[in-house]
Amino acid sequence: MTLDSRPPRIVSMDQFRGYTVAGMLLVNYVGHMDAFHDVFKHHSVYFSYADSIMPSFFFAVGYSYRLTILRRLPQLGTVRTWSTYIRRSLSLILISLMFFRFGAGDEFSDWSNYSWQSAWHLVTKIIKSDLWETLALIGVTQIALLPVINKSLRFRGWTIVGCLAAHAVLSWLFNFNFSHQQPNALEDLLVRYIDWGATDKRCWESGPFGVLNWSVMMLFGSIAYDIIATNSAAKSVRKLLTLGIVLMVVGYTISCLTRLYDVEKGEGQSSQAASSAQAEADGSSREMTPWGAPPENLDQFATSPVLPPLGRAAGQHLTSLLAEPPFVPPPGREERRINYWMMTKQLPSPSFTLFASGFAAALYALFVLACDIGPLRIGLFRTFGQNPLATYLLHAVVGLTLHTVSPDDAPLWFCLVSVTVFFLINYVIIRGLEKQGIYIRL
Repeated sequence: MTLDSRPPRIVSMDQFRGYTVAGMLLVNYVGHMDAFHDVFKHHSVYFSYADSIMPSFFFAVGYSYRLTILRRLPQLGTVRTWSTYIRRSLSLILISLMFFRFGAGDEFSDWSNYSWQSAWHLVTKIIKSDLWETLALIGVTQIALLPVINKSLRFRGWTIVGCLAAHAVLSWLFNFNFSHQQPNALEDLLVRYIDWGATDKRCWESGPFGVLNWSVMMLFGSIAYDIIATNSAAKSVRKLLTLGIVLMVVGYTISCLTRLYDVEKGEGQSSQAASSAQAEADGSSREMTPWGAPPENLDQFATSPVLPPLGRAAGQHLTSLLAEPPFVPPPGREERRINYWMMTKQLPSPSFTLFASGFAAALYALFVLACDIGPLRIGLFRTFGQNPLATYLLHAVVGLTLHTVSPDDAPLWFCLVSVTVFFLINYVIIRGLEKQGIYIRL
């Protein structure tokens, strides 16, 4: 593939990246405000607007990752290029750990709480859960994709297939329960041989094995760069829209498997009942296993959350097998058990991964149309898009401060004023850095 030379800044991507950063500010700030609709808040069982932001940012990172590594490899060589990206990725991980305090609470506020065991348990909880904030997840994913990101389209395509398949297999073996703080084979093994102190933690965002599917989103971003770099803007719009629509259709189609877990279709026996029955058949009880933490809400999970009970589709009308569309919440857990096929950001599931990647590709096509073909330039998006790390770090501090005077149950007018002030403070500071030519990059 021959990639044409491009100017240092690609307007459509700067604007798209700025949009995702602005969207991140919005959903992170209003997430606890009762006056805002649920579609602006994160959920673990369906695709909301808030859940579209992080995948879109990973899509943008994959785009830029492909662009920069193809330029640097001929100039610096493999060793220097790789070392640069590894160093930058490790820096992102370190910043995340420092910014979010290792995920530690107040348990180390007194010296009497310090011990080798408590320190080791902090490490295990970081590995399972608290490491996986956005910056650290980007850093780990970039390192994982170093051998792949400069490869051919076919190679990256097969990598996407491999990541999705590997995630499904691992989820079937243990990762679904591992992520949801339920008894699982991995932690049974860990507790048996080491002092594993993280059984009481669910995976945050994705956990260590979710990197497989976050890599998929980044790889689709790299494919978007190839489309832009090898086609005219008009043709790129058509190809990006096609890619986005196909991925969204495939993602939604996969999510329809979640309908097989409706209670009315036979998902009547809870996981707890099934586990108890199996334990009685084995002449043992769950308490005899090494897994230490008591499971919560066990009856809300499907008995076979990853391997779908396809037999339940027999004799069903097509409409009864169609999942709710994105942005529409599914029924409660008393009507449908939690399963692997719903659009959940927590794993992330394959339906979420593919639909979110398609949503990002289609949305980016509109930015190419508006910015590379049309004249659209939004100053807010430019400012945030060219300094995303500074904006990310600043917004958390500003948001934490303003939330102290912005009650969660405030009326809508007050919340809108609060959001406006929040955006103004962030914009004024980042715009000031932009005027001085100060960009925080690693």
